[in-house]
Amino acid sequence: MKKTTLLFLNADGVPSVDGLRDAFDWLKADGESIDLMVWDDATVGLTAELSEKVDVRCVDARDFMPENVRPWLFDELGTMLQGMLRADEESILIVSTSKKLNILMKMLITSGYAFDEEGGGFLFSPAGFSKIVYDHEQSHWVMKYHNETADGALFAGVDDVPFETDNLFTMVRHGESEGNVRRIFQGVADYSLTANGISQAETIRDVFVAEGMNFDLAISSQLGRAFHTASILSQPFEIDLVPEIEFQEVHNGKIAEMSLEDWAQGRPDVPVDWYVKVGETGESWWEFHLRAGHIVQNILLGQEGHVLCVTHDGV
Repeated sequence: MKKTTLLFLNADGVPSVDGLRDAFDWLKADGESIDLMVWDDATVGLTAELSEKVDVRCVDARDFMPENVRPWLFDELGTMLQGMLRADEESILIVSTSKKLNILMKMLITSGYAFDEEGGGFLFSPAGFSKIVYDHEQSHWVMKYHNETADGALFAGVDDVPFETDNLFTMVRHGESEGNVRRIFQGVADYSLTANGISQAETIRDVFVAEGMNFDLAISSQLGRAFHTASILSQPFEIDLVPEIEFQEVHNGKIAEMSLEDWAQGRPDVPVDWYVKVGETGESWWEFHLRAGHIVQNILLGQEGHVLCVTHDGV
């Protein structure tokens, strides 16, 4: 995938097109090559006027957004960004408000490293679990522990939350599946738990009970290996268990159900690049990121308390 340069121009408080023109001219004088200028509904008037004064094609940001995009800002901006990065132009000037530009910058800078070839992502063992807490005052997530397992898990800090919080998440990866044993890339393909996977889920359930943990809701991927795990874990707590399609594993295109050996021969792409589709026909890591983020958004807006989330390594 070609490299793309994104330039951001804040139009907040600019009284006339002359202010934008000055900024545009400065970028050009600094050696920037601008192939495309993108405006949104907040800056359409000024940007349309600016486009008449400069020799650069100008388009509406919504041209990059499919009709079925969810109506919330993170997904809207992220989907637009995905479309821009797939465009032919190598240098794009985005003219918008500081609020939207700030979100775009955070999206790009704080999340892009996760799939870098240097590492930085999180790996989960089967039936491994982690705990993160959302700090509303600081507006960021705090990790309490990562990838513990029921066998020898360190639970000393389970209830040691350093501040008052309305939202507590316990994340659990499904137990061992038939696909895990067969060394298959599962993705959204559905495989059942093995007897060992069922035992893993039962062991974690018993540890949760022994430690006096309580949950207010359980949400699970609807795929069998995760939902079966969640059914076992939630059973003692008498809570609702909600299947959620947006919690399913990454759609990995042509790689789905391939063995490691077959993949090593044919090697459909598992890209490091966030914006390239996995397995040529699946979803990009970026699209996957937006999908998982959407369900977290829904939980934070609609459910207080301790939520048990049973899902997959990718999520």
